[in-house]
Amino acid sequence: MVASLIGIIALMIIGSLYINAMKVATERYKQLTLVQNTLSVIQMLSNDIQRAGFDGNNGYSLRLSGAAETLYTRNSTDSGLVAYAYYIGVSGASPLYKNVVYEQRSGASSSLLICEKKQTTLMDINQVVNLTGSGLCYNLFDPKVIKVSDFDVSSEKIEGLKARSALVNIALETYLTEQPSLNTQQAFTIKQRNWQ
Repeated sequence: MVASLIGIIALMIIGSLYINAMKVATERYKQLTLVQNTLSVIQMLSNDIQRAGFDGNNGYSLRLSGAAETLYTRNSTDSGLVAYAYYIGVSGASPLYKNVVYEQRSGASSSLLICEKKQTTLMDINQVVNLTGSGLCYNLFDPKVIKVSDFDVSSEKIEGLKARSALVNIALETYLTEQPSLNTQQAFTIKQRNWQ
């Protein structure tokens, strides 16, 4: 009987340790999923934004119509937007451009949208703002799993005697939908390659 009691106590201790280890492993898995998904989006954005302004080696930089810089940015407390265009080839006899918008909307502030449109003209700023409602956009995160709490975009000019460029700072903060206390913030700064 004493041996049985000792066996039961040992099984309870082992079971308790196993349950705690599973909880820790589950939390770690959730955190890794969040970080990995957020880093994937940051990497995609970082790679694509380096193309902003590329004109096919014609000697100038592309800008959206009405934009003062190669990157058009807009920020507020519950939304952020970065838009740009770049040359991707030829369609018939006309150049073909890819117009890109990344946006966290104030009405849907828990999501980060990407909108892309290939066309033979550069979009203007009004089209950029309206593009997000055009059906050409999709959410970069599954809102059932991950939500965006902040998408912050800023840029600062770098000017020298012969050249001009910009540093672009982007920060993205995400959290798990079912567990908002589990969050991550990723940021990067990139020197724009296709300056004005």
